[in-house]
Amino acid sequence: MRRSNIYTRASWSIREVTGYILAALNQFEYLPLENLRIIRGTKLYEERYALTILLNYKKDGTFGLRQLGLQNMTEILNGGIYIDQNKFLCYVNTIHWHDIVRDPPAADIIIVPTNTTVACGRCHKSCNGRCWGPSENQCQTREYLS
Repeated sequence: MRRSNIYTRASWSIREVTGYILAALNQFEYLPLENLRIIRGTKLYEERYALTILLNYKKDGTFGLRQLGLQNMTEILNGGIYIDQNKFLCYVNTIHWHDIVRDPPAADIIIVPTNTTVACGRCHKSCNGRCWGPSENQCQTREYLS
């Protein structure tokens, strides 16, 4: 088994992160964290962010992060969200991030959608415009775990 497969399979089983997630300077199309449900934010990136997604694309190409793959994430207990400079990332503007962050007024939520092309597609009609991707099983849900 190749080393990259080990990391991909391990990430599928992650259900909870106690600290923060930082995905930056990568060249992949999909962040495979389908089972992640909660980020506790006991430690924060730059002392502010529980989820940070930055600069995930090949500089001189048409390849980069297209979907976050966080369709089961329902809650961030502490910290904010910073998503910026992801040239090909879709569906970021369809998520109601304030529903995920426990204390929206206290959290920094900075979302800079940089891909507004038609290539992104739309949410499945059953998602009512709130989705992580185009499929019916990628709708944003609201069930809090704490």
